[in-house]
Amino acid sequence: MDEAQWDSLLSNVLEGDCVPFLGAGIAKPCLPTGAELARELASEAGYPFDDKSNLARVAQYIASGHRDPLPVKRQVIKSLGERERLAIDRLGDPDEPHSILAALRLSVYVTTNYDALMYEALRRRPDTTAVHRELSRWNPLITAAPTIDIEAMSPTRATPLVFHMHGHSGMPASLVLTEDDYVNYLVKVSDKQHMAEVLPGVIQEQLVWKPLLFIGYSLEDWNFRVLMRALARQLDTMQRLRISVQLPPDPDIVPTDQHDRFERALSDYLGVRDVVVVWQQAADFMKELRARLRERGSSG
Repeated sequence: MDEAQWDSLLSNVLEGDCVPFLGAGIAKPCLPTGAELARELASEAGYPFDDKSNLARVAQYIASGHRDPLPVKRQVIKSLGERERLAIDRLGDPDEPHSILAALRLSVYVTTNYDALMYEALRRRPDTTAVHRELSRWNPLITAAPTIDIEAMSPTRATPLVFHMHGHSGMPASLVLTEDDYVNYLVKVSDKQHMAEVLPGVIQEQLVWKPLLFIGYSLEDWNFRVLMRALARQLDTMQRLRISVQLPPDPDIVPTDQHDRFERALSDYLGVRDVVVVWQQAADFMKELRARLRERGSSG
């Protein structure tokens, strides 16, 4: 990322004019990435195919055996449970990425992770009067659940909103996990009549009008591909800064000198352009962002 792009990002963050999107890489090493979780599930289930790092496909295989997706979703929540509790205990660490994000005092945080780390990090801020948490209502099993009136609220820096695009661990049915889940999710988000159930109006407005910062994703993950497909219409509406902090790809799959070519090819595939890609671990990027913000503050 060049200095002009850094300058723009820093200015936006200081003004509260930015929406972070959190991927699994932001919780490393406390919580597994999608690929790591997939390999754990594949080993436990005796998954017979070679693509053991494909979480959606491994989960689909397990769900097919039960003829019901809920058992594998509960299995995932149980698997993450103890590690999530340990990760929450680490939120007191000033270098913890969620704590750094909370300190930015933004009004909306969007995550495709199932955990409560962002919500808990914001709750620990002494100047936060309330933290709201909502999820995407992409299937009928979620619509009857208790909810805040998200369309009536106006998130602020003192009353931020954490929005779970792919569900959260408190409600197993809300998880977007299997291949069928991703297909159904995309069908819903592509239908104008039902899109507001998946992405409420207040979230759509944030995506259109504010710069976006994707942190902890991998261009190789189906999770990220589906996310970008789902957002493509909103992302093409306004030309604001969009930065994606990507986990460096496996050098055996994508050599370092091929990163630019790989990035362009996947941008074409995803149908989303003008995204600045930063190949860096999420924790390292967040510490650099904090250091640059402090430098900006001391020189301002």
